[in-house]
This record gives sequence, structure tokens and C-alpha cells, in this order.
Amino acid sequence: FKPYRTVKFDTLKIYTQPFKNKTQNLIINIDNTGFLNDNKALLKDVGVYNETELSFFNLEAYKQFEKDPVMKWE
Repeated sequence: FKPYRTVKFDTLKIYTQPFKNKTQNLIINIDNTGFLNDNKALLKDVGVYNETELSFFNLEAYKQFEKDPVMKWE
């Protein structure tokens, strides 16, 4: 299974920043609603700096997951 071949990734979101608490969510931080969707903004202006971890995902799939946030291993 190679999701990067079949899924259209269209959204970036900060997962965690260095020296701060990590979320218990495995892939995407659903506790923080800040999406990085301003194409003209610099990464440093939106809070991305050295060792910041980002999630790259499909926004529609994320919205579906938010409705029922249960981890499913299929």
C-alpha cells in the first residue's frame, strides 16, 4: 500500500514543535486547528522552525476522521 500514489495530499498542519508537549494522535494533531494554507506565507511566519514536525494530508479525509476519531488498523 503506497498512499502517496493514490491519495491527493493538499493540506499542511503543524504536528508538534520542538520542546513542547507531543499529542497522543499518531499522525495528525487534531487538538490544534491551525492549517498552513496560506501559499504566500513564509514558514517562519506561521510558526515553523528547526525540528518542527508537519503533517501532510488530504483535507476531506481529515474532516471525515474528525467526525469519528477512532484509529482503525486495516
